[in-house]
Amino acid sequence: MNNRSVCRKGAAAPLILIAIVAVVLIAGGIYYYFSGGTKEAKINPIIATVEKGEFVSQVVDQGEVQSSDNEEIRCQARSRNGSLSVISVVPEGTLVKGGDFLVELDASAFETELESQKIAVATAETAVIQAEADLVAAQESLKEYNEGTYVENLKVIENDIADAKSQIETAKQDLTLAKSNLEHSRKLQGKGYATLQQLESMGYAVRSEEFKLQKATNLLALSEKKKEVLEKITRRKETVKLESDIKAADVKLRNQKAVLATEQGQLQEIEDQIAKCNIRVPDGVEGQVVYAKESSRSGNDWVLEEGTTVRERQVLVRLPNPEKMEVKALINEQSITRVEPGMPATIKVDA
Repeated sequence: MNNRSVCRKGAAAPLILIAIVAVVLIAGGIYYYFSGGTKEAKINPIIATVEKGEFVSQVVDQGEVQSSDNEEIRCQARSRNGSLSVISVVPEGTLVKGGDFLVELDASAFETELESQKIAVATAETAVIQAEADLVAAQESLKEYNEGTYVENLKVIENDIADAKSQIETAKQDLTLAKSNLEHSRKLQGKGYATLQQLESMGYAVRSEEFKLQKATNLLALSEKKKEVLEKITRRKETVKLESDIKAADVKLRNQKAVLATEQGQLQEIEDQIAKCNIRVPDGVEGQVVYAKESSRSGNDWVLEEGTTVRERQVLVRLPNPEKMEVKALINEQSITRVEPGMPATIKVDA
């Protein structure tokens, strides 16, 4: 019995606490009601007359007024390091026409390169002149050999042949005479009218004439062989060599001309780049100068001005047509579905 009584007393404690909190809240509410409920509330309502009409949903965004027909003036110069500096520029807003000055870029690097390229062109021209002279010399050498050296050598050999033939005829006659004298001396020696020494002398004369005949015969054979070698071998060898010299000189000349053309092309390119550094309004174009602007993700905006750097093909100036104006506005993504083609638009210019 005692244990059950203790348990009931422990379970009744939270209930008593909850009852006390409830009584306090009720008492507070009664006090608030009787203390503030008697005061009158001051209400100032906004009153408007309700009318039935058209519901207007507006989409408001900012934009830019620009021309739909712009003549873009770009940087046509190509720098070796990728960019060029602006030296001077026409004031923005200036009205210009064809041929008027717009922008001047720094061309000092091109001018230095121009001087070096002029020297390269002069060197190439000298090489072409020398190659032309070498070709003419090679052509004249072939002509000189065929009409001079070859003919001269041939005539010398033909003269040797003629001399050899003449010597052969003379040697034959002398040999016949020597043999006749020898035979006559033998007959006289047999009769006792000629001595043995005279007979031997006549025999020596015969042998001497036979030697002369053999020598002349050998000289004729040698000269005829020289003529054959000259006509069939030497002339062909010299002709091939001289013709190859002509071909080599011709190839060298064509190569030097190609080098000259390349150097002249580079010179022309440099001169064109220098001319492109002085930017002017194209013929037949006119308008009001508007500087081109570029925005980057880093937040650094590029604006055309003196001292700034530009790159090839970059837009520098725009010449808008004031007769063809338009508004460029970017609609917020949340409002895109509320805009449809054909909806009326009101434009207010703030400046």
